[in-house]
Amino acid sequence: MTTDSTVLSKIVEEKSDFVNDQTIMEKYAKDEKFGNKYLGGQNPYGIFASGVSSVSLANQSAYDQGCNEEFQNAMTDYFAGKATYEEALQTFYNKITAKYPDIKAE
Repeated sequence: MTTDSTVLSKIVEEKSDFVNDQTIMEKYAKDEKFGNKYLGGQNPYGIFASGVSSVSLANQSAYDQGCNEEFQNAMTDYFAGKATYEEALQTFYNKITAKYPDIKAE
């Protein structure tokens, strides 16, 4: 699925995602008719494509995905009005402490 150019192109067109295929993203970056509806029809992919080669994963850790997921989950309640910012942040800290006991909040 993530190597099929038809599927990846559909993801770009329908979800406005930047997919992991340089050829496809360069095609959309150069397409003057392609635009993102959330940006009023502007095409951000030229900027994205030009910067992708300088992305460094040197600071990536084994904790990144879990922290991102738990932060998004905790903040969902805040954005839905089901928790205050402080409550959502505390939920995040609690989940991370349980998931990664070796990490200490400071």
